[in-house]
Amino acid sequence: MIKSIIIITLSFVLESNLSNFISINTNFFNTFLVFSSLIIIENILESKESLYMLAIITGLCYDLVFTDRVGYSIITFLLGFIIIKNINKIVKTKFNIIKYIIIIISYRLISYTILLLIGYLSFDALKLLHSIYSSILLNLIYIIMLKTIFLKNKS
Repeated sequence: MIKSIIIITLSFVLESNLSNFISINTNFFNTFLVFSSLIIIENILESKESLYMLAIITGLCYDLVFTDRVGYSIITFLLGFIIIKNINKIVKTKFNIIKYIIIIISYRLISYTILLLIGYLSFDALKLLHSIYSSILLNLIYIIMLKTIFLKNKS
């Protein structure tokens, strides 16, 4: 659990400070590092209840710190975490980058769909595609870095 808290805290700090170093208008900056950390935490915590509770608490904290939509990140993190669990069960490959890309795209689709349903956005396929491709590189690097540091002995 301590590793999980360290990862979440690191993710919050990075996400809140990264915009000071990388322009928000660049194609490679579209972070959701806090969500990306859940991909690694799923491999650390054993208890499903702990994982779901951590997703809910992390989503609430994310809403309070970064957004003005309390409840939105709770829902997206929880749904995203359920997708992480299912993709890890379905996709049995040593090439984890494929799983990570599928999870990142799924999270973007969930987020976009929820924002459409609540009327926060109007549908724009180009905006959706931009949000997907602009988030893949940075988040993949972050996930691989976390995996290397915190999951040294796991494949």
